[in-house]
Amino acid sequence: MRQLGELVTATGADALDADILAGALIHAATVKDAATKEGWRKTGAAFFLGKGGKPAGGPSNQQSGTLPLDGGAASA
Repeated sequence: MRQLGELVTATGADALDADILAGALIHAATVKDAATKEGWRKTGAAFFLGKGGKPAGGPSNQQSGTLPLDGGAASA
């Protein structure tokens, strides 16, 4: 659990209300679309490699619509 809390903080997700964060995690755990999951995987890998993602307090390199908060639909 400690590592999850550290990840939430490092990504800046600690700024979200708990109900929004829980909803996003539930959606991520239940989404079936392989392309959406692959997009999330690539974003996560880039975050851990220091090449992208949204560090706490930093600018986001993500395009609008690529996060699970909007239903996982990617913008065109």
